[in-house]
Amino acid sequence: MSKQDPIRLARPEVAAGSILRDDGEIHFYTRVNALLRPEMTVVDYGAGRGAVFDSGEFIYREALAKLQGKVLRVIGVDVDDGILQHPYLDERHIIEVGGSIPLEDQSVDLLVAHWVFEHLKDPAQVAHEFARILKPGGWICARTPHRWGYVGIATCLLPDYLERTLHRLVRPGGVPHDKFPTAYLLNSKSSLTRFFPRLRTHKMVGVSRPL
Repeated sequence: MSKQDPIRLARPEVAAGSILRDDGEIHFYTRVNALLRPEMTVVDYGAGRGAVFDSGEFIYREALAKLQGKVLRVIGVDVDDGILQHPYLDERHIIEVGGSIPLEDQSVDLLVAHWVFEHLKDPAQVAHEFARILKPGGWICARTPHRWGYVGIATCLLPDYLERTLHRLVRPGGVPHDKFPTAYLLNSKSSLTRFFPRLRTHKMVGVSRPL
């Protein structure tokens, strides 16, 4: 992050380890790490190319986000072939939009979906796949903006170039081709309850509240 970076100018605390005082990404991955056990199989759904690992300046964030080596196996799943560039996966699967996850029933202990739910156009199908592959008592850890939070509203109102600027501010280290179309069909408590009726609320971690 350069000295002229707008985040550094507006939030001087970022100079101390590149961490904002209200850093949602740090909070999210701290919770994920608290759930991990060495014997677990973890799926990173929408793993992408691992954009969080692009910058050597975010060392603490990268250490939290790197799940490989902390569990038995980390499996990446994505619709984009950028996943082939992800540096910290034990297994990679490229699937079609709306396609099945090529894993056995009840074979996964924990699912991570980081900035993914807002892009899902068929949440019922994805929820079905999650429920199918997740073991009883397993966890779904999702971080996504609330439909009526400032990010969700902004993506609907702002021109594309301003949306890309907001995306860079929300996701430090991201690049333009990490931005995918949004649908906002799984971004509220009511939608989570609708599509995951058999999962208890406390098994869903990380949906942002509206401001």
